[in-house]
Amino acid sequence: MKDSLAAANFMKCAKFLYSTFLAPSNLEEQEEYVTFPVFKKLYPLENDLIDTVCAIWLDYTIEDSCMQQSIVNKDSNDIAVTALFQAYIEAKQIQLPQNPVDRYKCIDSIITNNLIPDAELEKDCGNQMQINASFNISEIWTEYLRYHYEKLLEELLKKKNISLSLQTEREELDKLLEAQINYFDSIGYDDGSASYMAYSQLSEEMFQMRFAGILDLYFALQVKKYKPDKVYKSIPNSIITQEYNAILHAIDTKDYYDYLDISSKEKVKVCLLNEQKAWNSLMKARKNTSGKLYGRIKTVYDNATYRLQRYHLIQLKNAFEGYGAMSNDVYSCLLSDTCSYDELLHAPNFTVKWDSLLQDTDKSEQYETDFESFNQPRVFIKYNQPVNGYMVKIMWFQYGEIGNALFCLEKDGEVHYLFVEKWSDKFLYDKYCDDNVKYPNDTIIELNYTPKLDNEKYLSDSSPFFFSDIDFDGKDEFIINRFKGGSKGSNAYEVYKVGKGEITLISEPPFTELENGQCEFSSINKTVTIHKHDGVYHYVRNTYQAKQYEIMNWDKPTTQYKFELINSYIINNDEYKKYNRMGEKLQLIEKGQYKPNS
Repeated sequence: MKDSLAAANFMKCAKFLYSTFLAPSNLEEQEEYVTFPVFKKLYPLENDLIDTVCAIWLDYTIEDSCMQQSIVNKDSNDIAVTALFQAYIEAKQIQLPQNPVDRYKCIDSIITNNLIPDAELEKDCGNQMQINASFNISEIWTEYLRYHYEKLLEELLKKKNISLSLQTEREELDKLLEAQINYFDSIGYDDGSASYMAYSQLSEEMFQMRFAGILDLYFALQVKKYKPDKVYKSIPNSIITQEYNAILHAIDTKDYYDYLDISSKEKVKVCLLNEQKAWNSLMKARKNTSGKLYGRIKTVYDNATYRLQRYHLIQLKNAFEGYGAMSNDVYSCLLSDTCSYDELLHAPNFTVKWDSLLQDTDKSEQYETDFESFNQPRVFIKYNQPVNGYMVKIMWFQYGEIGNALFCLEKDGEVHYLFVEKWSDKFLYDKYCDDNVKYPNDTIIELNYTPKLDNEKYLSDSSPFFFSDIDFDGKDEFIINRFKGGSKGSNAYEVYKVGKGEITLISEPPFTELENGQCEFSSINKTVTIHKHDGVYHYVRNTYQAKQYEIMNWDKPTTQYKFELINSYIINNDEYKKYNRMGEKLQLIEKGQYKPNS
């Protein structure tokens, strides 16, 4: 009897509200939007509410011919649905808590448990149309809650005279989502059957991140002791930048991008750089908002930013893979969204895992964990002495005398992470080669750092890594020493620029061709000369000179050096050996007995 009276009161109120928000003609022609016969019989009140909410949603939705998508009048929909939901609460005689956090949880529970029909309750576990309808109803309620609490937050900020640029943040988040979709299109999603699924998943994740932040700030402004359910850690921008660089490198070099030609690869890189620019703009907007807050409110707001950083780093670690349809092999290389903070920082990029997968025929056992893709012992290395002011720790995956390594460089509270392939400390290199020492998994090794010798101004033979100004710009570069990794047993080197918040590989000559004993530096002329043997028959000498140029950064132009090839000589190798033995190296060049490199 009580339920019947509640239903009658609700329907009376609902019809009045419905006729207020919709034209009377539409009311007479109202169709039943919810087709769940079992649900309707068991829960007539809820069924009528859902049907009315769906009708209002459709009535306030128009097709935008320019954007080619449905646009909802959210303000009108919010007023109508809020009134209907309140009428339902009163009809059911539900007492909502006064505490804003508990109130939201109660509302969310009512919607989730009472106002979204379960297609599996229907006969034959629900057909596909009922499953789709259930999903659509859930989306309508989700969109309603998101917008409703966003409006509540804006009203609360006005009431407290707090001026925040939430509209700017919303626009920046939309731009980031648009940039990510453009990137997906550039790598072929626009023509794929999984594009709708991928874009829907991507959009939903983005909106969930924003909604979680809105709720946190809304609750923090009202509840003095409010604490988010989970505390997140700040992730330095250098780590984010490193992952962008890993993807950019993969676009140029990796097999799974072979279907792209040169021009389309350039387009993909532009799209990814635009996505990075949009991410930086979003972080800048949130930083500006954070600067207007203080105390506990600021802490809660910043925690939401750190949640966004974690989510985005997982995207980058996974190289944006995992959206839409994917194979089990791809899935096995993805970093889980439930990973720990340490796993997130230390896991290699998807591109590295995928390379390892392609090289190993035994795929079934190789990917039980993030690090087993290397299938080798993991050794932790700590250097006892600071290097150029940095404390250096390394996680090393030992193959033999060499192995892949994850560097951690920490200085003045700033941390740089760098993944390097095929590296070794000379001490470990010699231990394996001379004594066949191979370390057990999770061994922790403390080593004394081997510094450059006084007579080694530019490159070091024995240092495992070092800092040196080899491009004459007055700032030291970070250089990785690859023992015996060059030609004829010489050392090869990788050169990285270390800036505020980033560490970047220099991937242009002459710094891609450095070997000990095979190059000369002139600080006076600002030149680097590379000597090498082109096979058996020719000796090659290339000289590069640094020239100043301006590069446009986000903030202001800066002057940097760009190295250009100014001289290139090729001479017969036998003649080179002859003149070299006589101590008259390169006299052939002076006599004009050479041929220019074409």
